[in-house]
Amino acid sequence: MKRESAYYSHSKKKYDEPIEEEEYAFIKEHFDGFVICPNQHLNGMIGTDNYYQVIATTSVVYASELNGFIGRGMYDECHFALKNGIPVLVVRKDENDKYYTMRVVEVIKTGLSSLNDYAMVSFE
Repeated sequence: MKRESAYYSHSKKKYDEPIEEEEYAFIKEHFDGFVICPNQHLNGMIGTDNYYQVIATTSVVYASELNGFIGRGMYDECHFALKNGIPVLVVRKDENDKYYTMRVVEVIKTGLSSLNDYAMVSFE
């Protein structure tokens, strides 16, 4: 099956905020295909298995950290993608406020009790 979509994995704290709009615009510019934003396109889907089914049909997952961490839900999404051979790219800003991506090779649990600081990404 040819994959022509991407999935934007990000914290619920970014939902409907200007940062979500900025990151989504960058991803749409970076990826030549349809970009699925869960709160815009999957609203109302119940159960994480449904999200995994969507991710399984995409060619890449774009992940957006919050304060250098990814939350529990994002960890699960990224871990699923990596386990299934779907590339994960983290979206970041450089010192000039310009967006860029880095390829993630692993998501690592932090051991912290906060669901928002649940894991970190590791690069090639």
